[in-house]
Amino acid sequence: NGSLAGAFSGLLVTPLDVIKTKQQMIQNQNRSIIQTVRYIQADEGLKGFFRGATMRMGYLFFGGFAFFGIYEKTKKSLQTLH
Repeated sequence: NGSLAGAFSGLLVTPLDVIKTKQQMIQNQNRSIIQTVRYIQADEGLKGFFRGATMRMGYLFFGGFAFFGIYEKTKKSLQTLH
């Protein structure tokens, strides 16, 4: 379930990351965050805020799956040593 939570949280924060990245790309134009949000909305619409969400969700899902799986296996192995 941790991997699902990671994927879902990745989806939720993707718009913030898109805005941050766009701000970094256009920083010489002195746009405010609000102007950047309006730019993304006008240029790409709502889907523009979720650019890359699938990849982010994928690596967080599989990374969480691997992390928690390895953690549980290690924990179980260490418990049998005692």
